[in-house]
Amino acid sequence: MKAPYQVIGMRFFKGDMDGVLHDFTKLSLMVRRTSKKGDGFGQSGFDVLEVNAGDSGNYHKLQHVTFPASLELDLEPTNKGFECLEVTIPARTAAKA
Repeated sequence: MKAPYQVIGMRFFKGDMDGVLHDFTKLSLMVRRTSKKGDGFGQSGFDVLEVNAGDSGNYHKLQHVTFPASLELDLEPTNKGFECLEVTIPARTAAKA
């Protein structure tokens, strides 16, 4: 489901580590911490959620964006967290490039 997220940074790696080839981009999102009443603990404020965003080519497509930026992301839950399927850059953010 597409929704706006505050993206505070990103990183990529393309290369060999211990004989294993890696090629990825990860986005760092600022998300609100929430807790349900009666959990027995409390939390408030914000946290950082790192999501997979495809290969290193996606980093190069987004490197002109000035962070933090509000971007529309299509996130899908996976067994390892979240996978970003699509990033939409608002026209006003793209115009800053």
